[in-house]
Amino acid sequence: MFFVIGHLIGKLSFTNLARYARNDTRTYFLVGGTNYCIAMCAAIIWALLSRGEIVFEWPAILLGAYEGFQYQIMFIVLFATISLGGMAVASTINHFSIIVPVIASMVLWGEVPPTARIIGTIVILISMPLVGLDAQRRARSRGMSSFAFPALMAVSFVMLGTGQLAAKAFVELRVDSAPADYAVFLFAAATLSTLLTWPLVVRLANREIASDKIKWRKLQSANRRLAIFVGIMLGLSNFIQNILLVEALAILPATLIFPLTAASFLLLVTLADIVIWKQKFSSATVTGIALAGVGLVLINI
Repeated sequence: MFFVIGHLIGKLSFTNLARYARNDTRTYFLVGGTNYCIAMCAAIIWALLSRGEIVFEWPAILLGAYEGFQYQIMFIVLFATISLGGMAVASTINHFSIIVPVIASMVLWGEVPPTARIIGTIVILISMPLVGLDAQRRARSRGMSSFAFPALMAVSFVMLGTGQLAAKAFVELRVDSAPADYAVFLFAAATLSTLLTWPLVVRLANREIASDKIKWRKLQSANRRLAIFVGIMLGLSNFIQNILLVEALAILPATLIFPLTAASFLLLVTLADIVIWKQKFSSATVTGIALAGVGLVLINI
């Protein structure tokens, strides 16, 4: 249980550090890039300490690289979803993606889901419109297209879902590469993806700053040292929470860990949004988050 609690603390720390970084648009993506670089270094150290080498195999390289590239895409999507709905809504939307590997496991590997998992999938689908209701209204009030937020939800669903599917495929292939090797290629690709998308994210940041000049007059000048420090802490918490999850799975059954961590995380991140970040939610959004939590528990049983 120590590892489960540590995983939750690490995941919650990562989430709220990302939420804190979102307060300053000018350094948000610098924090993200630093996060991936630090996590890559930690993964290399983990691989060398655990096996004494990094095994280069195409399944680990290609599948890990795909998941890593979509990490940066999702960090860009997070840039918008936090602004519109807060971290609790963004995190809930990200958790919807679990449906993709569940359905793919049925189709590709012939896994027959229990009744609870089918019910959980249906509950999650029902909760999706409710979770995004506040964010959709906020997007319209800012003059955005009515399709903008649903599009962000769709991108999150597809990218995160196929990223998790890549991890599932890596496990099913049973190659010589270890999870440590997979993590190295994942975070290396995420770091490269940050560099490739840098011109785009600079444009996104500058556009937001230009659209709200009064807000930015109230902020101090960007503190790059602080941003790099936050990025380092983000990377370490990102890596550690994943390691602790692996350790927990080695001791406790997945049927206990996944429902427990999914439901607990949504509850804690929602409370943090309300108490720390003063985010306000309508009853419909709260109901949607609660339903999503129930669905995640059912889908992991």
